[in-house]
Amino acid sequence: MRPLTTQETAKLASLFCSLWFIANWAVNASLDYTSVASATILSSMSGFFTLGIGRVFNVETLTFKNVCAVLTSFAGVLLVSVSDSSQSVASDETAPHAILGDTLALISAVFYALYVILLKVRIKSESRIDMQLFFGFVGLFNILACWPIGILLHVAGVENLEWPSSSRAVTILLINVRMAITWSSDYLYVLAMLKTTPLVVTIGLSLTIPLAVIGDLFLGNLVRAKVVVGAIMVFLGFLIVGMDKNNTDGEHILLEETADGE
Repeated sequence: MRPLTTQETAKLASLFCSLWFIANWAVNASLDYTSVASATILSSMSGFFTLGIGRVFNVETLTFKNVCAVLTSFAGVLLVSVSDSSQSVASDETAPHAILGDTLALISAVFYALYVILLKVRIKSESRIDMQLFFGFVGLFNILACWPIGILLHVAGVENLEWPSSSRAVTILLINVRMAITWSSDYLYVLAMLKTTPLVVTIGLSLTIPLAVIGDLFLGNLVRAKVVVGAIMVFLGFLIVGMDKNNTDGEHILLEETADGE
């Protein structure tokens, strides 16, 4: 397969930017209208959409193990979210415009599935794309597209554009460790998706839950039993989809070797 040209990489980056921005904006905006638990549960449904849309574009296989993996991971997220929400029932009950917030969280899950499938369909193999060039275009398009939106929101009174109010804030912006972490995670995420499948990476993102539980245990914080069980279920979901991916790859290699032998 031939590598993507600079123009093709730029077009792909522009499409990725649009879907990526909507997915992230929707899930963050949903928190203003619904509870954290509801937003987490609905946005975690991206696994279902990734499997379904991926099947339509022939980048995922609708196997029993894949379905079990998605259901197990989702059940784990559900268990953790319900456990966390039970500690703040009062704030959850007063969440205004819950239907709007839930809709935004669901939209985020759909657009997440769309952009991860888009990358897999258009790129196919990591050898076809220059990742540094791709993310360079992503950053450029975000800067060019988001500034006008920011100005419009400022004029409308929705968001205020202002200079940092303290020297500490300026220092944080200059160092911008969070941006480096975000860029690294996005880079590794796309690379992992190209080496495996969108579903593996989608479920793999939920591994932040068991890792957070391990961190709490290490720090001596109290961890509820439901959270531990939910974290284990998320990890099991990842193991199931990972094992199914390995078995599928093994079958493809065996078929190729058989065809070569004939």
